[in-house]
Amino acid sequence: FATFNQTANYFSLATKAGYVVYSISPRLEKFHEDNGGCGRSVVEMFQDTALIGLIGTGEDFSVSQRKVFLFNMQSEEVICSFSYPTAVIALKFSEERLVFVMENEIHIHDSEKLSEKPVVLQTPNNPNGICAHARQLVAYPCPHPDKAEKGTVAIYDCKNQETYCRSITGHAEPIAALALNSRGDLLATVSTRGTTIRVFSLPDGKEEFAFRRGSYPAEITSLSFNQDSSLLCVCSEKPTVHIFSLVKTDPKNESYFAGYIPAVLSTVWDDHPRIRIPDAAKSIATISSNNREVYVITQEGNFYVYDLELVRAGNCDTPTTRESIRISEFLTDSV
Repeated sequence: FATFNQTANYFSLATKAGYVVYSISPRLEKFHEDNGGCGRSVVEMFQDTALIGLIGTGEDFSVSQRKVFLFNMQSEEVICSFSYPTAVIALKFSEERLVFVMENEIHIHDSEKLSEKPVVLQTPNNPNGICAHARQLVAYPCPHPDKAEKGTVAIYDCKNQETYCRSITGHAEPIAALALNSRGDLLATVSTRGTTIRVFSLPDGKEEFAFRRGSYPAEITSLSFNQDSSLLCVCSEKPTVHIFSLVKTDPKNESYFAGYIPAVLSTVWDDHPRIRIPDAAKSIATISSNNREVYVITQEGNFYVYDLELVRAGNCDTPTTRESIRISEFLTDSV
């Protein structure tokens, strides 16, 4: 399991022996490492701070998946811990809140009042812990049991403790990945089919974009907005990273023939920059906070940096930086 932090300045790797945190800029450096033998399934950083959330692999009681530790990497002390009757599958952190995702519940903690009881959301079965969190919003799959379309998402307002807007249905198949932008006014969704990514504005739920990743189904491994919400970065089990623009074309600059393209086709557009990575393995990717680089981590244990300007100019297959993180044999199964 690998994940970038919220600012894309660090990434963390959960390993069977512990975990590793790297800082990315100005060069890749190991920030903190714990290889004491306590396997980790989830490692989530709290912004750019030394605070980190840890979940075990469940191989024995000492690394239970039902327990979450908040750990200070600088002082090397456990700040606090939380125990649950069922496994915690995912963690989502923001400056204001810590979100713990279980198969049928989401627990939302105020980051300044961790000793108080959390807000608890009852959710439909969510075995993969799919959830997105930004600002005061939490988004999660919420398919209606009586409807054929299973790709429905519910949005919860943590600040006011109420439903934020109507549920949004964008796919016939179940949801595979979600992302909220940093402002909390855009939601990206993709289904288990993995061919089409849709972007909705919030709170009105209007579909703003629909992008075609490919014609063949694929497992989506990462979905993220850049910091200014002008780009969407998508990875799958295929060795390709997709970059989609979220800037709408001025109608004055459109081709004469654009008016003859059926509306259903004009929104699903296949012309976008791609990065073909050298590893034939699952990957995750994100765009740097300064919008100059694309960072990619592969399950084979490689870290790549690509020049975003070159990527946007055409298909870019040559990274500007390649680093082996040298622990691929210790990585847990999922990216």
